[in-house]
Amino acid sequence: MSHLKKIAIVYLGHRGAGPIFTLRLAAALSERAITKVFLSHSISNYEEWKKENLDTAFFHVPHTTREALNPTQIFTLRKTMCSKIKEFHPDICLFTMIYPMNFLIQHSLKKSGYKIVSIIHDPFKVGIVFTDKFILYYKILIG
Repeated sequence: MSHLKKIAIVYLGHRGAGPIFTLRLAAALSERAITKVFLSHSISNYEEWKKENLDTAFFHVPHTTREALNPTQIFTLRKTMCSKIKEFHPDICLFTMIYPMNFLIQHSLKKSGYKIVSIIHDPFKVGIVFTDKFILYYKILIG
């Protein structure tokens, strides 16, 4: 009998379809694996997350330009989140959606030998901005 996989699920956004998509995915995966979900404290469906019987950790994630350009905040989030993920010892780190901080966290986790998987829903929907397309293509090509 094989052991259950441990999956760290990371979603750093806070609105749109991402919170709903990530919640449903986490609930489904938790039936088949040991999961821990790492989320923004300002996620739009925070109350739904609290109602679910899921292991969650919430973090202050910058989402204003001023916060995003603050190197101390970025460094602190990367260090804290990577530390908490490593304490969980996942077999896979699953990132849902694209968020600018993902790349820094993924880079640190890859350097420590963790497997990284990224999932994006509807990546080519109408109205996607150029920077999102660029990041998506970069991620696909460079990995």
